[in-house]
Amino acid sequence: MPGHQAIELRLRAQRLHQLASRIEASLVMSLERHAGTNTWRGRRPLLCVNLLRHNQAQLHAEVDGLRWQAYLFDQRAARLDLAAALQPGRAS
Repeated sequence: MPGHQAIELRLRAQRLHQLASRIEASLVMSLERHAGTNTWRGRRPLLCVNLLRHNQAQLHAEVDGLRWQAYLFDQRAARLDLAAALQPGRAS
């Protein structure tokens, strides 16, 4: 049976995966499909489109960071489970 720390780490990883998926599914991630040069008011529509794309790229990078942290939590949980299983006198 996994230890409390391993369970908590897996729950954190699961929450991070869920958050990453929610961010990717949000409308903000598809704004560029609806943002042509005639969408923007003002003298610099291309600047607005490029800024939107840059911000979305940053958001994608942050989502990747969430998934990376979730992976690290899962790996740490697996190491804790392995260490617990290798303890003398522990029945498997």
